[in-house]
Amino acid sequence: MDAKSGYRPSAIWRSLVAGKEVLKKGLRHSIGNGRTTGVWTDPLVPSKVPKVLPRPNHIETENEKVHELLAEDGTGWDEGELAARFEEEQGEDRWIWEMDSKGAYYVKTGYRCVMAEFWRQCDLGLDIDDGATMRFWKRLWKLPITSKYKVFMWRSCLGIIPAIEALEHRGMNINEQCGMCNNEPEGVFHALVDCPDLQILWVMAKYDYSSRVYHANILEWLAVEEVEWSDEQLASLAVAIYLVWERRNKKKFASEVIHAEELSQRVERVMDELQTVTFTEDRSKSEPISFEWEKPEYPYTKLNIDAPVQSVCTVRKRPTAAGSYGH
Repeated sequence: MDAKSGYRPSAIWRSLVAGKEVLKKGLRHSIGNGRTTGVWTDPLVPSKVPKVLPRPNHIETENEKVHELLAEDGTGWDEGELAARFEEEQGEDRWIWEMDSKGAYYVKTGYRCVMAEFWRQCDLGLDIDDGATMRFWKRLWKLPITSKYKVFMWRSCLGIIPAIEALEHRGMNINEQCGMCNNEPEGVFHALVDCPDLQILWVMAKYDYSSRVYHANILEWLAVEEVEWSDEQLASLAVAIYLVWERRNKKKFASEVIHAEELSQRVERVMDELQTVTFTEDRSKSEPISFEWEKPEYPYTKLNIDAPVQSVCTVRKRPTAAGSYGH
């Protein structure tokens, strides 16, 4: 835990060193025999943040170890006001991660810890609780659609796509209105959902997204309303906002105009392709029962190669001048 970045560290080492701060948030000493854990120097008290016991004035040394405070049988403390839980089988003192029931640190639990702290510190004015937010994240990542749609929806919910308001918030002086309606500031929710130029898309959509008018933030909208939606409806929205942003960029950077009416058809085509693969229960397509090699009928020759090909083809023998056959 005392390791430094050093001179010209690799990207992997920089990532590991940066992760120390996350690790420290849940790192505690799990007491075994108490011989290596300091009473007044190590975090051994379960708490939301690392907590070291304050040393009373009458305690002269701060190097006191936990085993000095244990009863002779090692099942409790000498002082009645101290209570703790011990493992049935004592072992050496060790570090544990209190965010995990087994004390192990995983990137997944570290991510949850960081995101929980992020939402506590980030006041977006959203009328949702942490439970609804976490439930939505879990459902989003399990959607059976291509990752690019899920990642874009995640970025949209966090407001980290380069809409004009987001860029200005980061210090850029742009001073432009929405490039699609030319009437309102381009925030993330406006650009992807609320722009007047997009409303025909939601009217023509296969699913009902009318609840959008009661919200002003994508994450709030989805965390509140998605409990009533099917996976297909949520997936269709992820595809739609991805295509909406793609349409916006084509007009802004390539002067290519795509009407909102066309987006509805594109969303349906993408969803049809996805449903063929993921949302149908019939997985037993016509597959050959046997994969044994079969000799082709005359006059065809089968060419077996160890490489991918774009299409299936056959090679037919042609008569030579001598009457025999060659390739």
